[in-house]
Amino acid sequence: MLMERAEVTGLELGQTYAARVRAVNAAGAGQWSLDSEKLVARHKALRPKVTFEQGGKEMSVKEGGRLKVVVMIEGEPAPEDGAFEINGNAVLENKGSGVSIKHAEYKSELVVRTPS
Repeated sequence: MLMERAEVTGLELGQTYAARVRAVNAAGAGQWSLDSEKLVARHKALRPKVTFEQGGKEMSVKEGGRLKVVVMIEGEPAPEDGAFEINGNAVLENKGSGVSIKHAEYKSELVVRTPS
């Protein structure tokens, strides 16, 4: 009998878990395996929710200054891509004009350096 999947219940969201397995046959139980890589229990599917690290407060920047907008993204699975818009227009990265965009697994960052 080959077992490829097993369902584990009682896991708590956000907690880290590792698994071990062993086989049992007519001769008895084998040794436990080494621990698997550690995994964090997450929702299987959860619609993305975006929150501003700055709390959504109004921001202003002085001439020659820098505007930095950081958004945290909740949801599962992790978003594959993100985008910034201002007044319905896409903001595109253009390092030559001071606009940089970084995307990480649950965080995106827009930095605009204003000309002096």
